[in-house]
Amino acid sequence: MLGGRLAHGRHSSYGSSSIHLPVVDRMFSEQTSEPVKQQALTALTASFIAQGHPSDYAVHMATAVIFQADLELRNAQLARLLAWLKQDQAAIYPAALAVVEQTREEFERRVQQG
Repeated sequence: MLGGRLAHGRHSSYGSSSIHLPVVDRMFSEQTSEPVKQQALTALTASFIAQGHPSDYAVHMATAVIFQADLELRNAQLARLLAWLKQDQAAIYPAALAVVEQTREEFERRVQQG
């Protein structure tokens, strides 16, 4: 529900200020419609502001919440896919695990290299 992707270079308007949200571009999946993505970010931001957080921080907090939810969704999707492969596609399950492990190793190398 919270996973989606804002088009690069979009702005979020809250109150009278316009806020550029490039980080949000990378975290939303392409399947979520533009209005839903904006509504989720706007609603979370408004909630944080209502709790007394400064608007600049509220945007970052809302972005972090959405990002975390997206990570959890993607983790659940991968776990479910691997479980399905193990149960119903046992012949390719070891190859799928190898791809997942290779991806993790490549990611860790990139992080270490900076």
